[in-house]
Amino acid sequence: MRIDNRLLGVIVVAALAAAFAIGVGIGAHGKYSKDQLDKAVAAASTPPSNGHAATLTLPVQNTVTQVAQKPYTSFGDGVWQVGVDIKPGIYKTDGNSMCVYERLSGYDSTKDFIDGNSTNGPAIVEIMASDKVFESTHCGTWVLQQ
Repeated sequence: MRIDNRLLGVIVVAALAAAFAIGVGIGAHGKYSKDQLDKAVAAASTPPSNGHAATLTLPVQNTVTQVAQKPYTSFGDGVWQVGVDIKPGIYKTDGNSMCVYERLSGYDSTKDFIDGNSTNGPAIVEIMASDKVFESTHCGTWVLQQ
């Protein structure tokens, strides 16, 4: 089956536009610069004079993203299992308005409540190794202090 060069050009430009859109999303992580992608799109948009398909070459840039391992020493809002998801210890947050946090002995915040607080600013909490769950809402990022 023969594909017309114009159709091939449209396919290549569409693929590059999708790659560019993805590249913009991950561009902050160093994949390709906007200039590199603009040049690639321009090159692919111009059909070669010899009638063959255009060849596109982009440099390969390897990046390594290090992912924190559980249990975390920094975490945001949510329900966290102590000792599995987060380490016990003293945590601090810069807080937000209407920050609410609870230390729990189980998953029922009504009958498993150990301690908690609500604040409109910074907060410090000691999460004990004996706690089962820590729950946080509108508090921002908690960071282990010690």
